[in-house]
Amino acid sequence: MSEWLNEWWEEQDADHAWQQQHQLEQQKQQEERQRIKNILLASGCMFIFFLLSFAYYIKI
Repeated sequence: MSEWLNEWWEEQDADHAWQQQHQLEQQKQQEERQRIKNILLASGCMFIFFLLSFAYYIKI
């Protein structure tokens, strides 16, 4: 009984460690996606600003 209980506890600990690692990886992926979205948004805004500036320059 004792051996079975020890094995069960070790299995629970291993599952818990795996879940924590999985959550950490998901959080890192989410942060990376957010970073990419921010970069794309900033690039888009700069591009639009460039187009507007260029259009204004041609108009003069």
